[in-house]
Amino acid sequence: MDTTSIRNRIRAIEAKRSVLLDLLENPEIGTLRIDVNQALEEIDDLLEEFDRTFPESEASSAAPSEPPSDSASAGIEIG
Repeated sequence: MDTTSIRNRIRAIEAKRSVLLDLLENPEIGTLRIDVNQALEEIDDLLEEFDRTFPESEASSAAPSEPPSDSASAGIEIG
Protein backbone atom coordinates (compact mmCIF):
# COMPACT_ATOMS: atom_id res chain seq x y z
CA MET A 1 0.00 0.00 0.00
CA ASP A 2 1.49 3.35 -1.00
CA THR A 3 1.39 6.55 1.03
CA THR A 4 -1.23 8.12 -1.23
CA SER A 5 -3.76 5.39 -0.55
CA ILE A 6 -2.97 5.45 3.18
CA ARG A 7 -3.37 9.23 3.17
CA ASN A 8 -6.76 8.90 1.41
CA ARG A 9 -7.98 6.33 3.95
CA ILE A 10 -6.86 8.49 6.87
CA ARG A 11 -8.68 11.51 5.40
CA ALA A 12 -11.84 9.40 5.05
CA ILE A 13 -11.60 8.43 8.74
CA GLU A 14 -11.01 12.06 9.63
CA ALA A 15 -14.13 13.09 7.71
CA LYS A 16 -16.27 10.47 9.47
CA ARG A 17 -15.13 11.63 12.91
CA SER A 18 -17.89 14.23 12.90
CA VAL A 19 -20.51 11.45 12.99
CA LEU A 20 -19.17 10.35 16.36
CA LEU A 21 -19.20 13.94 17.61
CA ASP A 22 -22.86 14.26 16.58
CA LEU A 23 -23.66 10.98 18.33
CA LEU A 24 -21.92 12.20 21.46
CA GLU A 25 -24.30 15.18 21.60
CA ASN A 26 -27.30 12.85 21.68
CA PRO A 27 -28.55 12.66 25.29
CA GLU A 28 -30.25 9.30 24.71
CA ILE A 29 -27.14 7.19 24.06
CA GLY A 30 -26.68 6.24 27.71
CA THR A 31 -23.65 4.08 28.42
CA LEU A 32 -22.75 4.04 24.72
CA ARG A 33 -21.23 7.45 25.45
CA ILE A 34 -18.22 5.65 26.95
CA ASP A 35 -17.61 3.73 23.71
CA VAL A 36 -18.08 6.85 21.58
CA ASN A 37 -15.55 8.74 23.71
CA GLN A 38 -13.10 5.86 23.40
CA ALA A 39 -13.53 5.76 19.62
CA LEU A 40 -12.90 9.51 19.37
CA GLU A 41 -9.75 9.20 21.48
CA GLU A 42 -8.46 6.37 19.31
CA ILE A 43 -9.20 8.27 16.10
CA ASP A 44 -7.41 11.34 17.49
CA ASP A 45 -4.41 9.18 18.43
CA LEU A 46 -4.38 7.63 14.96
CA LEU A 47 -4.49 11.04 13.28
CA GLU A 48 -1.69 12.39 15.47
CA GLU A 49 0.49 9.35 14.81
CA PHE A 50 -0.20 9.58 11.09
CA ASP A 51 0.79 13.26 11.03
CA ARG A 52 4.02 12.46 12.87
CA THR A 53 4.82 9.58 10.52
CA PHE A 54 3.81 11.33 7.28
CA PRO A 55 4.22 15.08 7.79
CA GLU A 56 2.42 17.39 5.36
CA SER A 57 5.75 18.70 4.08
CA GLU A 58 6.55 15.19 2.88
CA ALA A 59 3.29 15.10 0.94
CA SER A 60 3.95 18.42 -0.72
CA SER A 61 7.50 17.45 -1.64
CA ALA A 62 6.26 14.25 -3.25
CA ALA A 63 3.86 16.19 -5.43
CA PRO A 64 5.16 17.49 -8.73
CA SER A 65 6.19 21.10 -8.50
CA GLU A 66 6.48 23.83 -11.07
CA PRO A 67 9.97 24.84 -12.09
CA PRO A 68 11.26 28.06 -10.53
CA SER A 69 10.61 31.16 -12.56
CA ASP A 70 13.71 33.15 -11.66
CA SER A 71 16.31 33.99 -14.32
CA ALA A 72 19.01 31.89 -12.66
CA SER A 73 17.19 28.69 -13.53
CA ALA A 74 15.70 29.78 -16.85
CA GLY A 75 17.93 27.41 -18.79
CA ILE A 76 20.50 30.02 -19.82
CA GLU A 77 23.73 28.30 -20.74
CA ILE A 78 27.06 29.98 -20.14
CA GLY A 79 29.44 28.71 -22.67
